[in-house]
Amino acid sequence: MSDVFLSYSRKDTKFVQEIFETLSARKREAWIDLHGIEYSAKWWEEICGGIDGADNFVLFVSPNSLESLFCHREIQHALKHNKRIIPFLFERIDQQAMFQAWQNNSDLCKFELLAHENWDSIQSIQWIDYTQIKDVNKAVDALLATVDTDPERVKLHTRLLLRLHDWESRGRNPSGLLRGDELTQYEQWFTESQQKETPPHPTAEQSAYIAESRRVQDESEAKRIQRERLIRRFKTASSVLSVFFILAVIATIVTIGFANNAVDAQKASIAREGEANTQVALSGVTLQAGSTRIADGSTQVAVIGNTLTPMPPTLTSVAQTVVAGSYMIESLNLSAQANRILRTEGGNAETAALLSIRVLRKIYLASADSALVEAISRMKSAPQVFQNAEMGFVTSVAFSPDGKTFLVSYNGRDDPNLGGAELRDTASGEVIWTRALQIPYFNSLAFSPDGQLIVAAGGDHTAMIWDAANGATIRVLKGHSDIVQSAIFSPNGKTVLTAGGGYDLTLRLWEFETGRQIYSVPGGPGYRNLFFFADGLTFFAGETFYNTSDGSVNQVTPIGGGNLAFSADGRTSVSGFSPTAKLIDVSSGQIIRTLPGHTNSVMSAAFSADGKWLVTGSRDNTVRVWEVASGKSQLLSGHTAWVESVAFSPDGTKVLTGSSDARLWSLTIENQPQQTISTAAGVATIALSPDGKTVLYGDVNGNSGLWDLDTGQLIFNFPKSDADISYVAFSPDGKLVAIPTCCSQGNGVVVLFDPSTGKLVKTFNADGSPQHINSLTFSSDSKMIFVSYMDSTAQLSDVASGQVLRLFDGQDPQEHGSASYSPDGNLVTLAGGSIWWDIAAGGEMDLPAEMKHSQTVFSADGSLAALLQYNHSVNVWNVSTQKLINGFFGHTDLVTSAAISLDNRLLLTGSSDKTARLWDISTGQLVRVFDGHSAAVTSVAFMPDGQRIITGSLDGTIRTWITDYYDLLAYACTRVAVDLTPEERSFYGVSGQEPTCPQFGLHSQPLMPTTTPMPTHPAMPAWTPIPTPTPSTTNP
Repeated sequence: MSDVFLSYSRKDTKFVQEIFETLSARKREAWIDLHGIEYSAKWWEEICGGIDGADNFVLFVSPNSLESLFCHREIQHALKHNKRIIPFLFERIDQQAMFQAWQNNSDLCKFELLAHENWDSIQSIQWIDYTQIKDVNKAVDALLATVDTDPERVKLHTRLLLRLHDWESRGRNPSGLLRGDELTQYEQWFTESQQKETPPHPTAEQSAYIAESRRVQDESEAKRIQRERLIRRFKTASSVLSVFFILAVIATIVTIGFANNAVDAQKASIAREGEANTQVALSGVTLQAGSTRIADGSTQVAVIGNTLTPMPPTLTSVAQTVVAGSYMIESLNLSAQANRILRTEGGNAETAALLSIRVLRKIYLASADSALVEAISRMKSAPQVFQNAEMGFVTSVAFSPDGKTFLVSYNGRDDPNLGGAELRDTASGEVIWTRALQIPYFNSLAFSPDGQLIVAAGGDHTAMIWDAANGATIRVLKGHSDIVQSAIFSPNGKTVLTAGGGYDLTLRLWEFETGRQIYSVPGGPGYRNLFFFADGLTFFAGETFYNTSDGSVNQVTPIGGGNLAFSADGRTSVSGFSPTAKLIDVSSGQIIRTLPGHTNSVMSAAFSADGKWLVTGSRDNTVRVWEVASGKSQLLSGHTAWVESVAFSPDGTKVLTGSSDARLWSLTIENQPQQTISTAAGVATIALSPDGKTVLYGDVNGNSGLWDLDTGQLIFNFPKSDADISYVAFSPDGKLVAIPTCCSQGNGVVVLFDPSTGKLVKTFNADGSPQHINSLTFSSDSKMIFVSYMDSTAQLSDVASGQVLRLFDGQDPQEHGSASYSPDGNLVTLAGGSIWWDIAAGGEMDLPAEMKHSQTVFSADGSLAALLQYNHSVNVWNVSTQKLINGFFGHTDLVTSAAISLDNRLLLTGSSDKTARLWDISTGQLVRVFDGHSAAVTSVAFMPDGQRIITGSLDGTIRTWITDYYDLLAYACTRVAVDLTPEERSFYGVSGQEPTCPQFGLHSQPLMPTTTPMPTHPAMPAWTPIPTPTPSTTNP
């Protein structure tokens, strides 16, 4: 840290150097660039670092400094970070002349608004007027008097700014936050600085940094209190263990004493037998007694042993309870952290997934389950991650024209002034060649149109041409006087365009074959992103179109600055450097669409070759892939630092991103087991095709349609009904779908369609004048269809002829509940389950009262019936024995639907509480909660293979879910690219260092849940693994 940063024009160096020497003589540290920043350093980063690290920003005000673009950029940076600015006037300013000079200045004319804003800000600050003082020592006295005003508050502002930048440069690693007394000190500083009229005042970033530090500190303190409580419990348990142990030792000693006495008695008896044969009988008695005592002693040892044997399980149970409590505390915390991340806009879904996986490995929590499902839904692609021991930060990424290889350049991990690069095979990710770390670093990389060459923009003032086959340097383009910030090939590959940075803000065109510079024209500091139009006659830089032939200005575009990329046809550009990117029509300059979604500045962008897609990288550490036509985006999260560079593969199927690592993302995902389909209105009912490939739905607005579950695409819609569609059905042979319709008079009609063509096959009109249809079912052989109506009547009809085979009368028109038809064709329930009809016997069944008056769902073989109760529960009965198997309690609102797995082992329920739940029928235990819908779940079903389930909801979505959460964990591990770092484990409170997923390394503990019941939340029964249901031979 320094006392002051000296901002000045090079033309005023002599005077400023005198001030600098006077300050140095008075033991004050000043940051000044008298000799030019070394060529191996990044110019602007050095300047910003100097400003940030100084307590005060001293601006030497003169016509020269106010006409310098670099001085204005320094002023802007100081203002942005609320630095205390001290204007030092040493030459009078003619304001009108200055304004005219700005308009004539080729650099400042484009940044005139910035210059005016800076001038307004400077004028509002009290100046040190050297033109009046006219003495260097007295002027320095005045300067130091200002510097020494409230120094501690100013120094804290500087230190906090440096801490903030360090935290951000490390990807906001939790270890960089404020803690303890330091946090308290900065909180006090924040409060005091807000109340002060004089600068420096806290910046918004500093405020957010302090707030985040406090949040993490409070969470850590809460965890500490939890740990202390746990330790106290453990100490109590340990005391109990100690008492048991002492008692056991005492008992053992006593027993051994008994045994020793018995042995001594035996020895005495033998001795006496040797002394007198006449005492044989007595000795025998004594020996027997001794033996008896030995036996007694042994018995007592055995008794004590038997008494002690149960103790270890008892004591182990105590220890296990303590461990289980520890698991529970940690699991609840990790689950809460995962959900918090997902609630945060742009939150890292990969981190949330990893935390959830760690919870579910040890214990089942519904909150962790739902967090993992949500995180997976956001991770459409599991990227390949590329990083080596030398890599610090990725500066550029690029695909070869054929997409078969890609380039990555990076700074050194230990020395950012060094640079390396590597070429990798896109298919395998294997390294083809590497350029070891060396000077210079590389700001950008680009392939030639034929993919044979690579141009690298370097920090040593050169652009290098490499052989793409082996990375060897072919030619070096020399001429820039400072860093080269960007370089690209022309469309014909014969010339190279470069943009200088730092003090060399020029654009230069080079002849590749000879290395000859064709011309140099003025550029600007924001000219990093270069673009050649397809004909090669025009190129774009900054905000200007240039003629390639001579570098003359073609036109200053109306699209303004900040452009990051152009579409291949040159018609659309994207601008960034704010959280909201903008798509702009190049010809008119009009904004086509804004792209809100990022929470920090968009730093990089690239269009797909066809212009239909756009990828953006941001300082919020995320990547988004946008559909240009609609503005919809897909979030790609996982990077732990800002995203510096992005690229689209030529075929549009992959995205390459550069941050603290390089990542290759696939945008095409096949066989995604969990997906969400959005419909036009609330889904009232669904029915699966027998092969599980399509789903039929009906909604509350009378819409119905058929969706492809592999692609998530709508196959076709069926004619709309006048009323809501509460039931639809697929025939077991898959050849028909049944959809109820209702005309304005309320007469129910069932329409059969061919699901392969969508064409109408047959219409079933009701017999009589029934009301609204409330259920329909095909027979297992697909030859009959059962339809029930709201007036408690029902009919069974022949599908082929349409003839009504049988009429059923519920006999109680007040009972408006649904009817059910068992798949085996033996049973019918009517009037909301109040009547059970045996079709074969032709009469009503005599059943326990508990089996009546409930909506009924039959198993595929008709042996089980799930009865939906009005108290938010479900009872499952054995139909033949009329015995209750189990009741299932847990839903917090009305149970709307149910399904039984084909092997009759699992029950799936849907509820108005917005969840679906999976139960073990034999034990009554809750297996899993499917939480993700935002409205009532109205319909549920098992997929034919039992490995997935499907749900429909009034939130207008149909969702597929992995049935077994073991399988969910295995699938989730295929979606994550990297494990939690040691710092992240510490930050989130993760115990143990074992890998989260198998691909992250070996360890001694199982990676997935074991078959041993595990501790669980009191409201959640322990999970007992259930094998994947095996489909029975009976058709669903």
